[in-house]
Amino acid sequence: MANKKINTIAIFSVFVAIVMLQTFIPCLGYIRFFPALPAITTLPLTVTVFGILMGPKMGGFLGFFWGTLSLFRAYTQPADLVSIMLFQNAVIAIIPRFLAGVVPGLVGKLWQQRHSTRNYLISVAAGVASTLTNTLMVILFTSIFYNHSSKLMSCLGYTDTSKSLIIVLLTALSFNSACEAIFTGILTPLIVVPLRKVLSKRL
Repeated sequence: MANKKINTIAIFSVFVAIVMLQTFIPCLGYIRFFPALPAITTLPLTVTVFGILMGPKMGGFLGFFWGTLSLFRAYTQPADLVSIMLFQNAVIAIIPRFLAGVVPGLVGKLWQQRHSTRNYLISVAAGVASTLTNTLMVILFTSIFYNHSSKLMSCLGYTDTSKSLIIVLLTALSFNSACEAIFTGILTPLIVVPLRKVLSKRL
């Protein structure tokens, strides 16, 4: 039991270090295609892999840590006005990231080691679900906190304030979300399957 806890802490520490590197090293965790929009992030992949391997509780912890770093980064290293307006809000910065860690852990509970094809599909589904959870929760909370913000609308390139903010956000972030979902969905099984085999012998 003690060895299992030590291994869990060690694995968590490794993933915390990876999240920190992705957060603060340019073009590693955040890839920017459009200057006015938030960057495409590769961090859901890291959180998804950890959530599947370690379960929803630990996945939530890592997601919460990612969200806290997002909040810190929005104040110390803001890259664009949209990110400043969104991620300097603790709810928008933290809760979607927390849920992005919990969801793949819950999906990962469906894992059946005897069915490799099913395992592959489950890991793909977990990766896509984590990414979409993060994006949709950011959009939902943004529409709640900034429902009548003409400043945010103008930053997104919309001068017609009569449009629904949630529709505008879905349109503006659809490219980001699609890229993140494809990236995470493809790479998650390639990382999770061998790691799970190794960890199953240690935990």
